[in-house]
Amino acid sequence: MQKEATGMLGHFMAIAPFFNEMILEDSGICITDLEKVLYYKPAKELNLKIQAGLPLRPEMAAHAAISENVRIIRRMPAMLHGIPFIAIANPVYDGTGQVVGAVVVIQSVELQEEIKRISTVLEKSMAIIAGTVDEVVAQTNEIAILSKLLAQSKPESVNPVNE
Repeated sequence: MQKEATGMLGHFMAIAPFFNEMILEDSGICITDLEKVLYYKPAKELNLKIQAGLPLRPEMAAHAAISENVRIIRRMPAMLHGIPFIAIANPVYDGTGQVVGAVVVIQSVELQEEIKRISTVLEKSMAIIAGTVDEVVAQTNEIAILSKLLAQSKPESVNPVNE
């Protein structure tokens, strides 16, 4: 069984060098067995400087995927590797259904942070626009009232001049 488990992880390791070319987003990949990192390829724009042989720690997404036997998606804090990132960890199984390791896709949060920043700017801009529209509506209403008053008073002011 260990040979098959190594084989399954070996298959992931065989495609890992080509991983970034197969997907649209810039992502890194990390492959682990039950105890340590076997392979790490950083994203082009995000390098966590993980070395093969690094023991798994409880705060790592791979550790959680293995111990909980489920897919884990986490936003990882900067305190773990010095850079915040998103980790998507999936357990890897052997032919008998036993967890033998994990494959973790690592993505930068830079795009999310930029979208969040832009949405905040848009929200503030929309509030300013809404306030401006309210002012224009109020001024338009005032002009409409004044126009009505002028239209009503016009016949009275014209009659005395004609007499």
